[in-house]
Amino acid sequence: MDNDIQSKILKIIQDNKIILFMKGTKEKPQCGFSANVIKILDELIDDYHTINVLENPKIRKGIKEFSDWPTIPQLYIQEKFIGGCDIVQEMMNSGELLQILKIDVKVNNKIKIEINKEAQEKIKQFLNKFKRKNILRISINAQYEHFLNIDDKKINDTCIDYNEFQVIMNKLSSSRANGLKITFHKKNNIEGFKIYNPNAPIKPKKITTLDLKNLLKSEKKYILLDIRKKDEWNKSHLKEAILLCEKPKTFLKLLNKKDKIIIVCNFGNRSLIMAKKIIKLGFQNVYSLSGGISEFKP
Repeated sequence: MDNDIQSKILKIIQDNKIILFMKGTKEKPQCGFSANVIKILDELIDDYHTINVLENPKIRKGIKEFSDWPTIPQLYIQEKFIGGCDIVQEMMNSGELLQILKIDVKVNNKIKIEINKEAQEKIKQFLNKFKRKNILRISINAQYEHFLNIDDKKINDTCIDYNEFQVIMNKLSSSRANGLKITFHKKNNIEGFKIYNPNAPIKPKKITTLDLKNLLKSEKKYILLDIRKKDEWNKSHLKEAILLCEKPKTFLKLLNKKDKIIIVCNFGNRSLIMAKKIIKLGFQNVYSLSGGISEFKP
């Protein structure tokens, strides 16, 4: 294997706690095996990185030699090679993957889920249409995205009885579901379910370059944080921004948790990741600049 490629792969693995070498992206996997691993990871965690090997043939070939594993996808956790799709699925089924990721599932046997009359009626119509058992599965992944599907009951599923159907969830989903409210709405010929989950974490908001320009001209209070490296900052930066690369935790401790914080980077990817981390520290009003500094034209 090319030494440069080996060094590059090693650095990627060392720099990312959880990294998946896959075909495609999280949003658009380009093979069924990669899509399945993404589905598993999304159910468990909300912060991991991926490398699209289709964009770099040398990485695609090199990771197979590096891991001594012939296929893609390949999952690494804390610099340890876990395996491909089949192994990840087996570890998910056995619970071993949860142990590696240190996920403690708290089972609640007294889950309360509210489904209003209109939603219940639509669910019954949906189940009858497909002539299946009156069982609706609710799945909630780590990003608190909600999915409603027809499915059969499995071992260890939580089950809630309604008038003419049952709601089932696996342990992970049920640990995120207490207090869930499902309603059905119809307005201007548009109809659909609306789901409110009180357990869902606060998500970063996005601010456009136009909105940021207007904010900078206004007298409203805000804190603009540039999370790029110092050499990137030196090339170009917004004069109102504060460089956060040195002792970020110390600086954040000085801020009020209700402050309006706007995170910027080159293209918007790193700022979104950082915004999520800052929210986990208790901040409630965090924004990420869409498109990053590259889209900002004074």
